[in-house]
Amino acid sequence: NNRGRCEKYCKSNSKNELCTIFFPTENIPSCGNNKDLFTTPPVSFEELEVVVPLGSLNPSGHVFPTDHIYMNVRSSGGALNIPERSDVVSPGEVYITQITSSEHISANPPFTDYDLEFYPCKEIYGKFGHVTSISKKLQNYFGQASGECMSYSTGGGDYRRCSKRVRLKLQAGEEIGTTGGFKGAAAGLDFWLADERTKKVNYANSSRWGGHSLNIVCPVDYFTPDIRSKMYTLFKRDGIPRTIEPICGTIEQDVAGTAQGVWFAKGTETTHSEDPHLALAHDNFNPLKGAFSVGTSFSRSSLDV
Repeated sequence: NNRGRCEKYCKSNSKNELCTIFFPTENIPSCGNNKDLFTTPPVSFEELEVVVPLGSLNPSGHVFPTDHIYMNVRSSGGALNIPERSDVVSPGEVYITQITSSEHISANPPFTDYDLEFYPCKEIYGKFGHVTSISKKLQNYFGQASGECMSYSTGGGDYRRCSKRVRLKLQAGEEIGTTGGFKGAAAGLDFWLADERTKKVNYANSSRWGGHSLNIVCPVDYFTPDIRSKMYTLFKRDGIPRTIEPICGTIEQDVAGTAQGVWFAKGTETTHSEDPHLALAHDNFNPLKGAFSVGTSFSRSSLDV
């Protein structure tokens, strides 16, 4: 293949559009042994309500233990429970490599929010989800970049997503946009992080899982100690904190040779969407409690469940 030739070319032409697609981390500094990479909470503590640990179950869209944390903001509107509009900023010096708009077609009324993929350093990948508006700087880059769109359904909703490759650097505390702010918006910011320096997640069949799924880590552990310790106090449900280690939860639920873990519908090969599958996993707040997480597999089998 031509990978060697492409790598050689892109090292000298890192701003070439195709190079940024195939080698998004080219010219991004290595992490070395550094782990305290984030110095600013992406949502201020005054606006945060709770942080939801890894491994949340919310079928049918999230049948499997969720591979990201939720940074839920305070809500208003009484019974409407509307998440308050909260500013989102860069948690540290990061390189934004992709912006994706997600149009929620079946929502009433329809709305659009954004995902942002970024790298604080070469070996660590991050992503924010449910950014309800992006800054003028990001909007300009997004508007000028080329990309591709796709439509799909999951969790009972219809979506259209348009992904565009970008290349820009943000400093700690620099404006990204907002989260929350209207009825129908997500409860706050989704936060993924993967560190290729870590031991891979022990899936029963790792060949099913691609991309960054094998290296998922807790984003909170990559903040400076003072911020990290404060965030850990927000891992709670109904005012009750999680007390069993790891406090940030886990997605490592598969136990080979047992019923525990994720189960794929016969004939499927990919992990997305999760709707037709199921899982037998531990609750992400009380891991002593087991749970069946069932998507659409029962109804597809004509079972009235």
